[in-house]
Amino acid sequence: PQGERGIEGPQGDPGADGTDAPRADLIAELAAPVVIAHRGGGALVYPEQGLRGMIAATESGFLPEMDIQFLSDGTPVLCHDSTVDRTMTGVTGAPGTLTLNEWKGARLKPVYEGGRDDRPLTFDDVLDYLGGRVVLAAEVKSAATSGEVDRVINAVKSRGLDRAVILQSFDYSTAQQIAAAGLEVVFLCGATSSQGFATIKSDGINYLGPSLSMSGADMGAAASAGLDVIPYATKNRSQVQSLPESVAGYFSDDPWENSGRMPTMSEPGWASGDGWPAAVNVSTQNDSRTFAQFPIQITGGNLFAPYYEDENGHSLYDLTHIALEHMTGGPIDSPLSMYAKFLFGRCAAGQSSNAGFTLYRNDANPKALFVDDAEPGQQGYTFAARRTGAMAGWQYVNGASASSIVSEPHNGVGDLVPANESRVVEVLLEVGDGGTIRWTNLTTGVIAQTDAGAVGGKLYPMLRVTALDITILDLAIYSSPVGIEPLSA
Repeated sequence: PQGERGIEGPQGDPGADGTDAPRADLIAELAAPVVIAHRGGGALVYPEQGLRGMIAATESGFLPEMDIQFLSDGTPVLCHDSTVDRTMTGVTGAPGTLTLNEWKGARLKPVYEGGRDDRPLTFDDVLDYLGGRVVLAAEVKSAATSGEVDRVINAVKSRGLDRAVILQSFDYSTAQQIAAAGLEVVFLCGATSSQGFATIKSDGINYLGPSLSMSGADMGAAASAGLDVIPYATKNRSQVQSLPESVAGYFSDDPWENSGRMPTMSEPGWASGDGWPAAVNVSTQNDSRTFAQFPIQITGGNLFAPYYEDENGHSLYDLTHIALEHMTGGPIDSPLSMYAKFLFGRCAAGQSSNAGFTLYRNDANPKALFVDDAEPGQQGYTFAARRTGAMAGWQYVNGASASSIVSEPHNGVGDLVPANESRVVEVLLEVGDGGTIRWTNLTTGVIAQTDAGAVGGKLYPMLRVTALDITILDLAIYSSPVGIEPLSA
């Protein structure tokens, strides 16, 4: 109703028409190592090719990667496999057999059962939402026709995103077509390439994406020819650490864990339905148990470990540790604090049942999972709050078995959580500079403290639960002590 006058007064003159105006040169701002979030936001963390994962990757400084195929009307859409069956619900078959309405009516499957799903995307969706905010990495699948490749190129160029999108292809003629159009392209290959590295560079292709199986010598030779080498697709940090120094970056199925760049945060991944720990991140007292046998469940935003018995009434899965690398991006150094709120359920047995934290690493074998016993190379701590109210802590030094470092009895007025009753218990672990450790039951006020922590350096954080009806209601990790008073000078 105010016409040309806004609430702050007269509006300025209209700006120039921005149609076809070039956007910022984001590619020129890339710095090694470039970390590309494979299949959207990391195939192990978010629903594949979904916007939620791409936004999370963007916010963490990673490049969202996607795979382009085409619907029956030629619309470019995001899908990795030759069919949608593995990653989507509501539709089946190859993308080329589906209409745009069918595509929009489908859903992307969550990472794990009970997690959040997402909606499938067209390439235009991603360009319109994220274009110009971050460099996007998009693979044109090898089956694409020259006309379909042109449609992808035009979608980028018509938005002025020439320097904000890097396309990819395993098909060399497609890579040449993209380079000839003035766009950056990654030529993807396996352990070897039939095209010489110098030839690839002379064809205007500046990026090479080999598989991890390519030798370090060949990756170095490609880099010497002027190519930025970005191999695919790492699944753990050890694979990243084994890459030659000549690479410019890497594709990753879990860019947060693989890069170690994710800052500590207070939101557990499962609270939003994402970031569920992969199978390798779960260890139990019995190494023969598999992740599939582990009976934890998602209840809303909570993680639930039920009481579980075999046919003879014996408790199973009595001790489990769940890695929290999705919250921290890897091992963390002191000072640090870890907070949790546990619901101890109505269990008739197991008053020594407990929940708490474990901090560990293995100097002899970085891939080794925590073992609640002597283990060569293992270093770390475990802290437990029992149903009785007692607080306990142990350390594992240079592979030796657990030795007690803190122990406080319960509050003296009976069990904190009596049998067949339930109660919420809050705990806080603080590890200060110089080895000072404080383990506090915030529900009872019981504090167990020691100045004798013998393990230093970075440690992986884990949840510890004895699976006797325990639900993790809240969880936070901080990079400094947050408790009553400073733990050290």
